[in-house]
Amino acid sequence: MANNRVYKTGDYKLINPGKYKGSKAPKYKSSFEERIFWWCDVNENIIEWSYEAYPIQYIFEGDRTWTDYEKSLADRISHRYYPDIFIKVKDNQDKIINYILEIKPYSQTVKPVEPKKKTKKALAKYENALTEFLKNAKKWEAAEKFAKERGMVFKVLTERNLFT
Repeated sequence: MANNRVYKTGDYKLINPGKYKGSKAPKYKSSFEERIFWWCDVNENIIEWSYEAYPIQYIFEGDRTWTDYEKSLADRISHRYYPDIFIKVKDNQDKIINYILEIKPYSQTVKPVEPKKKTKKALAKYENALTEFLKNAKKWEAAEKFAKERGMVFKVLTERNLFT
């Protein structure tokens, strides 16, 4: 296990390798991801799972709900997004449901609040957080559409889902 400054990272050691269908070994980028990998690996209702299985195209551009400032942060070019996890789940009625899951800290799923003190550092931090929030919104919009077109369900999981 390696640690960077903020998040716990490392190679996940599979407990049930037959359930894992990914083309590359799972590498967690946070303790949130490590926990969901373990859950996928040991949960008897998870038939199979994989890591970053689907590339999804999205364009980072604003829409009519965005302010001019928010639109100025977008690069308006096409990007490829790999949601964290695909799982095939058997529910209580033996129905198979396919999920695409994104694991994120809750703080990255809500729009940041503009700082009261307009220091250079505070404004730069706000701009970075806002850009990340807006980019995530576009990624998740594209993932929702991608999943729906394929009869899947897209969900964003945070520490509020994982640790409660």
